[in-house]
Amino acid sequence: MVEMIGPAAFLNENRLLDGTVIFEQCSFHTSDPPFLVPADTSAQKGWMFTGRLNSDDQLQEMQAMEYRSFFGLGWPKQQTSTWPLDLTTLSEMPNVYLEQRLEMIDGAKLEKAQQDNLAQSYISNSQKIEEVVGRLEKTYNPEECIQKKN
Repeated sequence: MVEMIGPAAFLNENRLLDGTVIFEQCSFHTSDPPFLVPADTSAQKGWMFTGRLNSDDQLQEMQAMEYRSFFGLGWPKQQTSTWPLDLTTLSEMPNVYLEQRLEMIDGAKLEKAQQDNLAQSYISNSQKIEEVVGRLEKTYNPEECIQKKN
């Protein structure tokens, strides 16, 4: 199972997110594991993920399904839908963030000074994401991984 994370989530310095990344690193046996990231729907790139979002308080996860609807008596409420997603690696998160934001600037009708300010802000945020990603990659230690038992 591949986790879904938006690149901007790395700006919050969230230790729960760190735990998710570490778990994925251990699961994939690499410091640079893959992640699903929300795609820019205006560019129509990526692929459509069909799955369900479990709303159970103890099981908040997305699960891929090969069918477009889900019916199950006794199951918690679930949203079944499609989402445009891209598959990327941890090390690419800063670039994905910057590309998505710069595409938004290109499509917006802003004055040049506003575009420049936004672009500089996005570049700064991308550098912050790069620092967090670098820290997570450097601290990966496969000997400390505890594998989830099925």
